[in-house]
Amino acid sequence: MTAAGPVCYRHPGRATRLSCSNCGRPICSDCSIDATVGQKCPECAQQTGRGKVINSSQLRRRSSALTPAVGLILGVTAAVSLIALSSGPVFDAGSLSSDQVASGEWYRIFTAVLLHGSIFHLFFNMYALYLFGPQLETGVGTVPFGLLYVASGLAGGAAFLLAAPGITAVGASGAVFGVFGAWLAESLATRHTLRGQANLRQFGGLLAINLMFGFLVPGIAWQAHLGGLAAGFVIAWVWTQRRRQVQAWNATALMVAAISAVISLVS
Repeated sequence: MTAAGPVCYRHPGRATRLSCSNCGRPICSDCSIDATVGQKCPECAQQTGRGKVINSSQLRRRSSALTPAVGLILGVTAAVSLIALSSGPVFDAGSLSSDQVASGEWYRIFTAVLLHGSIFHLFFNMYALYLFGPQLETGVGTVPFGLLYVASGLAGGAAFLLAAPGITAVGASGAVFGVFGAWLAESLATRHTLRGQANLRQFGGLLAINLMFGFLVPGIAWQAHLGGLAAGFVIAWVWTQRRRQVQAWNATALMVAAISAVISLVS
């Protein structure tokens, strides 16, 4: 580090504000390789496997294919939602409201995420997950992604129970907005790179439209949107700061899920 600030470890004459989110070494924009969570130096970007980063070219090649957690979520949610839409008792037994949870039916915090009020509702949520989930899962791993999805769904349910007592809701919107929150955190973490700036412009606008849609259209549980968005953002922001401590990824998501569940049960 010089008096003017840190310099790129590969180009000592270049001052920089960027650093590798994996090893922490200062890197210039020419050496920065964008990943799903943070930016990497060339050496770290070549590492693969569990707990290692995957470089951006690998992410682009694999982002079009379904990943294990996303594929499982899509299949189970679609099957349960379609069954429930054709069976009133199944739908009623899994929907979420504060009165039902307070009476001891705590499982509704989970089952409501698998149910949807219409085919369009199901399609919208699952298509958003299909677009934004696989690349995120590829970058952070199947288990951390699954925990983020569940934790965001629980946080969305907790926010809904607190802000809309007595009202019934269903849908995976809180969990999907958690994925949105993770993308927002990643875009902010890489805002000094061209990719991060492009993500903020494009994804920021899309997120704003989705949030406004929830407020303007009657019958949409915007409380769950905000709760899931906040949870996904917090979890992914911790991920961008923890670098190699992969265990912290899972622990953070589990902590958010536990807090959300407790809030739901006592609300």
